[in-house]
Amino acid sequence: LVASTYILPYNPQAYVISVAIFCFLMTFFWLLVFACGSHHNKSSWASADVAYHGFAALLYLSASVLLASVTIGLAALDLKDTIIYKLDVAAV
Repeated sequence: LVASTYILPYNPQAYVISVAIFCFLMTFFWLLVFACGSHHNKSSWASADVAYHGFAALLYLSASVLLASVTIGLAALDLKDTIIYKLDVAAV
């Protein structure tokens, strides 16, 4: 229900949830790689770690900007008593 994209104005919460799930799964995989010692203390893994976390930060930043812009747009439409506005404000 929260991730429904069939409402107007367009609501990017499906993208926000997708980013969160993708980053959770990749971080869990990353944890397993480092916990099992599969990285063998190679410096390339440290570089890959920095690159992944930079990419994850970029994804989270893009999701927050999209959600904030929709929330600001909803405020301009004066929909403060609707469930859509309350969901957006709660998510931000």
